[in-house]
This record gives sequence, C-alpha cells and structure tokens, in this order.
Amino acid sequence: MAGETWAVEVAARRYARTVCLDFPGRDDVLYSDNFFDLRPGEKREIRVESPVPLNRKDLTVGHWGTQW
Repeated sequence: MAGETWAVEVAARRYARTVCLDFPGRDDVLYSDNFFDLRPGEKREIRVESPVPLNRKDLTVGHWGTQW
C-alpha cells in the first residue's frame, strides 16, 4: 500500500483549547498530537500518517469553541 505522511502546521491568533485535526470518516489516520491547546501566536507542527492517499480538502481543524 502506498501511504502518505504530511507535516501540518497549526497556528492560533487567540487562545485555542483542545485543537483537533480530523479526516471525517477515516479511522486509519494517525496524528503525532491531537486535542492540544495553543496560546496566541503559538504554532505547532503535527505529523499526519495514513496507509492510503488523503485529499487535503478533507482535513478539518476545530477546537473547543467550534462545533465538531
């Protein structure tokens, strides 16, 4: 199987609680970190791994203040 590995940079202008990356409907995607907090101006690089190719437009990023 041809898999994929991405580096996704997440940043926040304001405090973001419980930031979550997700590919809805996919339970085979692994994240180096998930459900983390970001302070204003903070950036974090998350490694995303999948056994099959992913479509970038399917990636969702949410936090405590958004609907999941």
